[in-house]
Parts: sequence; structure tokens; C-alpha cells
Amino acid sequence: MSVSRQVVEIEPTRMDWLTIEDTDGRERRYRRIGEADLAEAPHVEGHLKQGHPFRAALVRDVDGHPLLRQDGPGLPRVMIVEYIEDPSNPYLTALGLPGKAEYLLVE
Repeated sequence: MSVSRQVVEIEPTRMDWLTIEDTDGRERRYRRIGEADLAEAPHVEGHLKQGHPFRAALVRDVDGHPLLRQDGPGLPRVMIVEYIEDPSNPYLTALGLPGKAEYLLVE
């Protein structure tokens, strides 16, 4: 079983990609491929406060375990990121970013 450990690196201006380290010590890069259904459960939250840069955090279940995991080796091929912004700053809307986006593992 592989589990995400931490978000290591993100593209800071539009969060077009991010890199996640798993519990095996491997880093895996994901790139945004499009909007996701708002009903999808997110694996990562992208936080935007006062414009730039983005920060990202793994979403965890009630026991504190990251939701980005799978039973086999490696991390899932697709993950969902939810964009969260400071409510006093409509910057995400100005950037044209969706509320949630789908990201694909770059092999």
C-alpha cells in the first residue's frame, strides 16, 4: 500500500502541477488536466490567500490518514484538488480556476 506523505512542490501561480512524496520516499508529479465534478472528494486542497503564491495540503480522513493512497504500489493515477481562497479575495475567479480540478500522474 502506498500513501501520500506530503506535498513537496507546487507551481505557485496557477497550481498547474504539483509534486507529492509518498511513504516509499518517491516523488510523483501530477499536472492539472481539467475541471472536476464538485461532488468529487478532494485529495489535496490548494490554498490561495492575498493573491500569490499557492500553498497546498493533503486532505486527511477523520483518523488523520491522507486520502491520496491506494492498495497497490505507487499513488493513484488521478487525483482531485479543491481550490480554497480567502473569502475576501476573489482572485481565483479572476484566474479562471475551477472550484475543483482533476490532476493526472505524469509518468
